[in-house]
Amino acid sequence: MQDTLSPAEEPAGAQDPEAARIRRRVHQKADLFRHLVAFVVVGAAVAGLDLLTSPGTTWFIWPMGVWAIGLVLHAADVYVMGADAGMEERMVEREMERHRHAHG
Repeated sequence: MQDTLSPAEEPAGAQDPEAARIRRRVHQKADLFRHLVAFVVVGAAVAGLDLLTSPGTTWFIWPMGVWAIGLVLHAADVYVMGADAGMEERMVEREMERHRHAHG
């Protein structure tokens, strides 16, 4: 039995850089969505725990506030930094060019 696929048997888009870029982008957005869902679910649980154990204080806002900052940074990474999907590729190209000039 053969371990590798011939080009005709490869999944659609396996050799297409644009398809790979789109898959990475969708994966980033899905990760952000999962992060947001976890934030809401855990936040509700922590708020409930806070209200049940110490109704006179609202300590849950501190850990959730810190987490919210992380969530905002994650969203910025996906929608602001990730919006320029070619940035990383351009940086790699520049580094490769510098390497070629330095060693070639």
